[in-house]
Parts: sequence; structure tokens; C-alpha cells
Amino acid sequence: MNFLRLLAFTAMSVSTVIAQVPPVYYPPDGIYYVYNVQYKRFFNNAYYDTTSGSSIIGWPLTQEHYTNQMFVLSTTDSYTSYSDDRTTTIRVLQLAQQNTTAADSYVQNAGGKIVHSQGPESWTLQPVPDQALQFWITDNNLTITLDNGTTNDANSAQLTAEALNADALDQRWIFVPSDQIDAFNTANDVPLSG
Repeated sequence: MNFLRLLAFTAMSVSTVIAQVPPVYYPPDGIYYVYNVQYKRFFNNAYYDTTSGSSIIGWPLTQEHYTNQMFVLSTTDSYTSYSDDRTTTIRVLQLAQQNTTAADSYVQNAGGKIVHSQGPESWTLQPVPDQALQFWITDNNLTITLDNGTTNDANSAQLTAEALNADALDQRWIFVPSDQIDAFNTANDVPLSG
């Protein structure tokens, strides 16, 4: 009798733990706005610059929703379960549309600065524990970071690659599908610029 009670208690405990662990929903391949949780700013190809090595910055979303603020996410690994981290490439939509070979459209880490350049660089999407839809975008032990999310100077809004700090909100990102951006902005009180 005690064995049955113990078995029933164990089964209840396991099912309770399983029910409390939220599932991870990785963004499928597609076109996204990449949103910073702390500063309410988005990935942006600074000044629409098409030169390889140009800066990717954290910038307020514009009302016009230009393609320099939209990014193409493509899975590059063959993950085997929903619990695996995803390896992806990230490309500037504006540049991918202009150049069919997409030679200079990939988001890369260039000496600690996030830029667009030639050739794909793999980024790993790591879910932030207990934070639905939030991800760290990592390359080895470095994470894309927005250090200065309050500036109005594009040169100071450079995205950087820094050591992962699990408590740092400036390293947390949400992939907002391009067709859901207006609803997302309204629900999250995201300010728009000119």
C-alpha cells in the first residue's frame, strides 16, 4: 500500500514539473524584426549602407517599416528535437533583395562589432529560461548585445558581441514576424520614430 502511494506521489510530482516547464517555440525560417527586450529597439542596417562591413545597430522602429530593419532568419542545422538550440544565419532583408547572391547581407561578428558582410556566419538561438519567446543570439560564448539603447547617434548604437550574462536584458532578443509587427508594437507599447 505504501509503495502504491509513493508511486502515485512520484507520478504526480513528475507531471507537475512537466506542466510547469514552458515549451520553447523557436521562430521558423522567415522575415523578422529583431527586438531588444531592454531598450525596445530593433536590429537596423545603419544608414541603409550597402558596403560590406557596415554596422548593424539597435534603433527605434520607423513608422514606415523599411527593409533595412527586417532580417531573414534561416535554420542551418538539422535539429532533432524541440529542445535543441537552433543554428541559423541572419541576413539584412534590404540587401538580400538587392543582391540575388546575398553576398554582403549576412550578420557577422567582426572583432566584437556586429556588421553585415559576405558569407554566412552561424548564430545559435538559445532560449532564455522561463522567458517565452526571448533568445540569446550567440556565437560560441559571445552574445549580440545592445550596450547603448538610449542614444540618438547611430554611431553609438552599434550592436556588439560580448560575453553572455544571463541577467543582462540588453542581450535578450525577440523575433517578431514581419506581418505581426504592428500588433506587437501596440501590445508592448513600443515607441516609433519619424
